[in-house]
Amino acid sequence: DQDNRSQERLRAEMPHMALQFDDMERIIRGAIGAGVTVVFSAGNGERAFPASMPEVIAVGGMTWTETGDLVASTLAGSYESQLYPGRQVPDLCGIVGEGGPYPRKGHIMLPTSRASVLEGENLPLGKTTLGWAITSGTSSAAPQVAGLVALLLEVNPNLKPDEVGAILRNTARGLASQRTGAGLIDGDAACRMALMWEGGCRDTGLSARQ
Repeated sequence: DQDNRSQERLRAEMPHMALQFDDMERIIRGAIGAGVTVVFSAGNGERAFPASMPEVIAVGGMTWTETGDLVASTLAGSYESQLYPGRQVPDLCGIVGEGGPYPRKGHIMLPTSRASVLEGENLPLGKTTLGWAITSGTSSAAPQVAGLVALLLEVNPNLKPDEVGAILRNTARGLASQRTGAGLIDGDAACRMALMWEGGCRDTGLSARQ
C-alpha cells in the first residue's frame, strides 16, 4: 500500500523504500525483457506496488451476483497511480468474492501453505483440516490470470508479454470501467485469439460475450 505519493516524494520521505522499489523494478523489467509475463494483484482497497508498474498485468476482481450479473467486486480496489502518472489500476479482473462482514459471499476454498497465517481462515470452528483456507480478494484473482497466461503460452509459445496482455484485454468480458479495467478474463476467447495471433491483434470474429 505504497502508491500514494509521487516518486519524488517517495525518494524524499522514504529513501530506503525508494531503493527497494528500484530493485523491484529492475528485477521485474529484467524478467519481462527475458519473456516472462508478470502478474500482480491490484489490492483490496490498497494502492499496491508493483501492480501499478505499467509493464505489469494488474489484476482486480469481479463477482457474479445472485441474479447472474457480473459486477465489480466490493472487495477489490482500483486507483490511479501516483508513482506512474496516468496509470490506471487494474488492467483486468479475475473472480473475487464480496466484501463486508463474515461469512463473506463468493469466497473460494484454496490450498495454502502450512506455514501461512491464513491456514484455516474462515473454516468452521472445530475443523482440523490443515493446508486450506476459504478466502478471496485480488490475491486469489491474480493466480487465476497467471493460470490463463500459462494456457495461452501452451497454445502459442511465441507470444511475448505485451501480446499476452493485449489478448487478455481484448477478450475480457463484462463492463469495462475504471474499477474493472477491461473486464473479466475469458479463457476460451483468449485461447482462440492466441491460436490466431500473428504478431498483432486482428479481427478474429470473437466478441467478449462469445
